[in-house]
Amino acid sequence: MIKFVNSINIAAITVTYHPDLSLLEQQLCQLTECLWIIVDNGSQIDEIKQIESLIQCRNNCVLIQNKSNQGLAKALNTGVDYIKTNFESVEFLLLLDQDSAFDREAIKILQTHFLQLEYQNKRVGCVGPKLIDFKTQQQHGFHYMQHGLWQRIYPSVEEIQPIACTNINGSGTFMRLTVFCELGGLKEELFIDHIDTEWSFRLIAAGYLLYGIPQAVFDHRMGEDSFKFWLLGWRVWPLRSPLRHYFLFRNTIKLLKLSYIPLTWKFWALIKMQITLIVYLVFNQQRKEQIRMMLKGIHEGWSK
Repeated sequence: MIKFVNSINIAAITVTYHPDLSLLEQQLCQLTECLWIIVDNGSQIDEIKQIESLIQCRNNCVLIQNKSNQGLAKALNTGVDYIKTNFESVEFLLLLDQDSAFDREAIKILQTHFLQLEYQNKRVGCVGPKLIDFKTQQQHGFHYMQHGLWQRIYPSVEEIQPIACTNINGSGTFMRLTVFCELGGLKEELFIDHIDTEWSFRLIAAGYLLYGIPQAVFDHRMGEDSFKFWLLGWRVWPLRSPLRHYFLFRNTIKLLKLSYIPLTWKFWALIKMQITLIVYLVFNQQRKEQIRMMLKGIHEGWSK
């Protein structure tokens, strides 16, 4: 049995952009035993001052300020570069979204299972927590591919074993710093959406394995909000702005052109794009702007 290693070896990175300070404070309270790097992506001056006030009495926190929004991938890479330069003792990375909430036990569970999997001679790329949506309390599930289908598994509350999967959601991703550096970091041109998807498939292509850890639970916002509609039963759909749909559709097309992305994912990604377009065309009041930005994303994804 591998015992939990002192979490001073862990560096958590949170990227902020007009953050909810109450959620950020919750993260601060749970990351007392980790190095915590905050990379701000161009928030307003008063927001920066609030972040500085929040962390000023903590000697384990570092704030890096970008003058403008550099994108999630570049901000995370910036945080990792800072860690490599300034903190030789760090072995593990924990990548976080600004709107995720968790307790410190979840971090210990992630590391413990990671080390146990390595002890079993698994070539672990990363592990990730079970995500529960703040608003709907729905479980995000763990993605996996089987028989040409792109599916999700929803572990029960009693499940304690790691679950082999094909994709790990970005927030809560736990990995070795050396693996992150070996693969060259995150793909900065994607800016925000599908960064975790591309990273997961790049890990798999390099021979690494991904695992979901059901015992580690994070509360997380799926999209900017959500809405319900009736289609052969009530369905909950993430509510996204037209700009987010531009990035989502553009990056989906970009991933379709990458050789290491499996055909199964490509097929189902195209299906989901069509469903998303139809849902917003029928049920969203901003339908014209939504469709315009989706089509713009498709065009730029193919042309660039």
